[in-house]
Amino acid sequence: MQKAKIVEKTFKFGNLSQRRATNRIIIHHTGGADIDAYAEQIHQWHLNNGWSGIGYHFVIRKDGTIERGRPIWAVGSHAYGANSDSIGIHLSGEFTYNTPTEKQIESLALLIANLCEEYKIPVDRKHIIGHRETMATDCPGNILFNMLGMIVEKAKLYKNPKPDVVDKPAEEPKFNFKPKAGMLSEHFAENEFFNAQSDIDKQIIQETYARVSNNTASPADVMVVQNYFSMAKSAFENRQAPQVQRQQPKPKTKPAANNFPRTNQISGSTGGGGISQAALAEMLQNKDWNKIPPNYQKILLGL
Repeated sequence: MQKAKIVEKTFKFGNLSQRRATNRIIIHHTGGADIDAYAEQIHQWHLNNGWSGIGYHFVIRKDGTIERGRPIWAVGSHAYGANSDSIGIHLSGEFTYNTPTEKQIESLALLIANLCEEYKIPVDRKHIIGHRETMATDCPGNILFNMLGMIVEKAKLYKNPKPDVVDKPAEEPKFNFKPKAGMLSEHFAENEFFNAQSDIDKQIIQETYARVSNNTASPADVMVVQNYFSMAKSAFENRQAPQVQRQQPKPKTKPAANNFPRTNQISGSTGGGGISQAALAEMLQNKDWNKIPPNYQKILLGL
């Protein structure tokens, strides 16, 4: 847990007694005028009252500086009837009409967290109280008093900080695909699937692959490259070279009769169930493509 920085002081005190129990923390303000009272100043005020010295254990200045007051082991002189089992913290300023500075609030919350940890005090409003909760007084002022619940919640966070999940950068997906040896060439110029793409697709693939290789890629870049290699891998496995997904293949059309100069390669009849050249010509003329045996179709198509 973070530790509060405390500015030590060397005050001369009268007789002090050791505190036997530490069960609560009591919060105070200067009151009267909204001044940035400092520990030496308050020490002199309390000496003038006939006390042993400054009655608060800590003074928190407006810039958030925490100054040592009475020794932490000693019984304080800050809350009549409640000194024997408490630690007194003084915030410099008047907080009936004025607001503590943000630095004072943060320092107070951190100091409370440290003291509760050291003395095993529960961090709640039952044990972190305002001076007015022990006797009839306006201290620590309405504004500061109404902030005590929020301050206690801040102290809880200092005492038990939550794991930092907000500032941690999200890990980007890693490019893990590695083609098997002999399956896919890493050189685009030798890659049959790559050469089948349009010029703009080739440029996109090369630029994106370069960013992935240099570890400067976005998650979208990684997905593009993974998708490309997945399609290329499939193409090589099937010995095909399909175009990228957005390019639709041209529909197959049945050829017309005058598109087959190879009809002269079929003479007479062929094999069992063969057909004559005249019958074949008639089928082509009538566009009866489905009636032509498959082996004849291959000859006509030059396959």
